[in-house]
Amino acid sequence: MSEEELELQHKKKDWIYIQKSSIEFATKTGLQQGLEQGLEQGLEQGLEQGEWNAKIKMVLNAHQMGLPVQTICTLTGLGEDEVVSFLQKS
Repeated sequence: MSEEELELQHKKKDWIYIQKSSIEFATKTGLQQGLEQGLEQGLEQGLEQGEWNAKIKMVLNAHQMGLPVQTICTLTGLGEDEVVSFLQKS
């Protein structure tokens, strides 16, 4: 091979290495961002579900104590339809 051909081969090898590194970096960065976003969304959903479960428990406990539906609505911030629905299901 001539010196020019060898230099061309080295440049091609360097270019391939740079492209491969760029793809690996983009993949790693994308996966990290995806995991972080997934964890964040999972935590949010978990907190929301926990709050919802606490409200349901509060509705049931307040009903067992004999509180009227309107008072339970005021305590929980839920609508009358939701409270009545929970009470019918339990």
